[in-house]
Amino acid sequence: MERLTLEERQEVQERYPETYFPDPVLEPIWFGKRPDTRIEGKKAVIDQKTNEVFGICSDIYQIVHYEDLVKMTELTVEQMPEFGNIKITPKVFNGGSKLDIIAKFTDVEYEIKKGDFINPSIHIRSSYDLGWKLTSLFGAFRIVCSNGMTVGNVFSKFARRHVVSLDPSLLRDNILEGMGHYSEQVGLWKDWAETKINALVYKNIWDALPFSDKEKEKIENLPETESKMVLSDKKWRDEASLWDVHSIISQFVTHEIKSELRKAELGPIVANIFESVGKECL
Repeated sequence: MERLTLEERQEVQERYPETYFPDPVLEPIWFGKRPDTRIEGKKAVIDQKTNEVFGICSDIYQIVHYEDLVKMTELTVEQMPEFGNIKITPKVFNGGSKLDIIAKFTDVEYEIKKGDFINPSIHIRSSYDLGWKLTSLFGAFRIVCSNGMTVGNVFSKFARRHVVSLDPSLLRDNILEGMGHYSEQVGLWKDWAETKINALVYKNIWDALPFSDKEKEKIENLPETESKMVLSDKKWRDEASLWDVHSIISQFVTHEIKSELRKAELGPIVANIFESVGKECL
């Protein structure tokens, strides 16, 4: 995919008026009392709109504009008419330093267990502060409570820095390939719904999760949206499935975590932990 022109980027911005799109540039870095000495091989990534310094990069780094990635997502999902309507929502964090594009397949519903449906979603991430590589993630939304959760990675691996050799169309190819594996992933989630966890597995999950003791207490007393059950009820916990526990924890991340950035970063962490536990239990 060719990079968008300034006019084309402006057109993308106009279609997503609630999203802040920075105007990043690469500037040389100088130091010294004057300053009069340039740091060779390094540049600063700066937002021309606010003069915010996002990060320091090498000379081989290239800017991949957020608008280019949004447009690429739009073009990609247009190639998937069999999935019906797809809602695209770009979100930025920390003044525009990070981006998360969510493409939600609103017309596609899968029942994981009775009455518990999900929509598939694609998450495309990038950043100007070099904190996030350009990556693709796979997730799902529980329709019962609009609870967004990144359940597992389905796409072939894609994670790259913004170097001059980067071709954003590679991300498109990964998405198209990954959607072919979706039904297989749904089968795994259905297995989660039928897999009860014992006390040792439950403990191992909490040992791996990045929550404080106070947050753990809140999660264990949080009613699951559909069943209204809580993990603090040991009788129910002994009958709960891996999917039930994951749903409650994802519900906490989605609705109780106030920081949008932490919420976005916790999603893949929780997904990887449950994916690992799922492999051990099945």
